[in-house]
Amino acid sequence: MKTTELEVVDFSHMTFDGIPPQDNPAFGDTECVMLTQDTVGKRTTVLHIIPHPVESVNHVAIFWSKRLALHFANWFAKHAVEEASSGRSNR
Repeated sequence: MKTTELEVVDFSHMTFDGIPPQDNPAFGDTECVMLTQDTVGKRTTVLHIIPHPVESVNHVAIFWSKRLALHFANWFAKHAVEEASSGRSNR
């Protein structure tokens, strides 16, 4: 089983569309978990960015609390790698 975790990228202070393309992991080649500000209200969205085989941005969860969103994102980053390396992933 892999012991590495996905990187958690925190853009919770801006919406997904507000992130400059050169800074946006969705336009890169590294799988990660990203926090963004939701377009409705002050919620924080947790996204799973999967660049291969095609770019994919998956909404995982939405939280009213940034602290809880960050906690969940860190948990997801750890367990997404474990699941993928164990062969249980459907990706």
